[in-house]
Amino acid sequence: MCSAVRLAASATILGMLRVGSILVAERRSFLTELAEGWRAVRERRWLWASLMSFGIGNMAWGAQGVLGPIVAEDRLGGAAACLLLAPPWLPAILAGMLLLGLGIVWVNVGSITLVQRRTPAALLGRVDAALTVAVTVPQVVSIALGAALIA
Repeated sequence: MCSAVRLAASATILGMLRVGSILVAERRSFLTELAEGWRAVRERRWLWASLMSFGIGNMAWGAQGVLGPIVAEDRLGGAAACLLLAPPWLPAILAGMLLLGLGIVWVNVGSITLVQRRTPAALLGRVDAALTVAVTVPQVVSIALGAALIA
């Protein structure tokens, strides 16, 4: 019921928006546009460094998500043993999880805002696509590799 109300409210608000005319750029080949997007990313060292750091972080996160439970089971005696090892450190672990959960939102919003403000409008879609690929592909690959290692 709540979701239906939110959907109706969103549709109503969107329906009230007035959008000016839309300029459609001349279409070029997919490979040409892809090359332009990657060139725009490479020309902005701050963006390239951000993409690589996000990609590496997501790769580690994905591998940890697959291999962490296996290590806990095989080396530490399972989840119960992990809980027995944690109590002295539990407050620090919970505080760290809270800070990570709160901090990641600010990092994501700040990063996307920076990309939107410092990227030419004509290249924004291509740069955003590069960001999405650089952030998600390493995580998917690390999950697949982790699954292959334990299979």
